Amino acid sequence: MTLLKVRRLELCDLESRVCWLNSPDVYRRMTVTVPLSLEETKRWYVGTLLNTSRHDLAFSLEDSGSLRVVAMGGVTDISLTHRHAEIYILVDPCLTGKGIGGKAVQWLCTWAFVSLGLKRVYLHTTGQNEPARRLYDRLGFVREGILRSHLWHQGRHVDRHVQGLLREEWARQTWYQESLQMEIEL
Repeated sequence: MTLLKVRRLELCDLESRVCWLNSPDVYRRMTVTVPLSLEETKRWYVGTLLNTSRHDLAFSLEDSGSLRVVAMGGVTDISLTHRHAEIYILVDPCLTGKGIGGKAVQWLCTWAFVSLGLKRVYLHTTGQNEPARRLYDRLGFVREGILRSHLWHQGRHVDRHVQGLLREEWARQTWYQESLQMEIEL
């Protein structure tokens, strides 16, 4: 079994991030303003470095003896008072459908519940991203609601779907122990 390795997002990851977010398959389903530039992304990255309410990460697999970043994700809007946070995941568009996103989401949830002591994690998807919602359903997330016509995206208003996972729901998942086995370098 190949282990997914996790580390903090680094400056060297930003070129791939920009490329992935500018991919039509990605921006069609996510609410990013494109085209996204490397300079804008560098400014965003610098702003995240001192922000204690978020952790942005890179997920890698070994490929021919070296590590290849295959996904990026994070835990954002962390509230230790309310014990909740939002998670997000972005998979290399060439590698979607291979289970990488699911493994990364499992790891993010486990890390949020174990390391941060959270009670709830949640995420948002656009109305066009039913494949992602089905993945989150399989991972135990509950569909909590739809914010109708909530975002302006690609020239029109789109719905924003909310899904959440409580700590006790996570503890009942068959995958949560396995996600503790992923290697981390934080």
